[in-house]
Amino acid sequence: MSVRLALILAASPAGGLAAVPPPPDQTGANCAQPEYATDQLVCANADLLRLDRAMQHLLSVTPIADDANWIEPQFAWLRRRSLCAFEAAHFACALHAYTQRIAVLAVMAAPAPVHGNAMICADTAVFAAALPGQTLRLFDRAGKLIGFASLAAKPEDGWRSFAQYSQKHGQITVDFADGQSLQCRPARSQDQTVRAAK
Repeated sequence: MSVRLALILAASPAGGLAAVPPPPDQTGANCAQPEYATDQLVCANADLLRLDRAMQHLLSVTPIADDANWIEPQFAWLRRRSLCAFEAAHFACALHAYTQRIAVLAVMAAPAPVHGNAMICADTAVFAAALPGQTLRLFDRAGKLIGFASLAAKPEDGWRSFAQYSQKHGQITVDFADGQSLQCRPARSQDQTVRAAK
């Protein structure tokens, strides 16, 4: 047995399907050769496959910029999605991953202007944040949308948002899956108004 095959087998979840992450140039499920467990799940399920195709369409019209440090790169998202194979709720984890990713890409495709609840963040890259509902949107000084965060919650299906925020005493802390964090405070009247880029 080759070393590579042995490593794949060692990393396989129940059922013997390899859960090792897909190559960096893969943006979604590879149904022509579904080698990985979550690809096989997606390709065999009409609902997940529809979501995968919708996500890939959004990526084609709204690519993620290389300098978008606060938005998870697609290859990194796909690697985490593939690790849903290790979760007991494999399907639920993958479904959550896809619906959340599509929501992020959809907002990127048509960013809305900032309305109320503006925050100022202590970081040179992130100038302001806005809280529409339970989603935190991050903007640069030009008003370009550069990041998202979801309200922190204990994952029930194994999927965790790339960025999660918590709020305490009016301050917001954003924690990212890669270990970064961001502190934001309420904007004062003298702070510069930020509008989302058209």
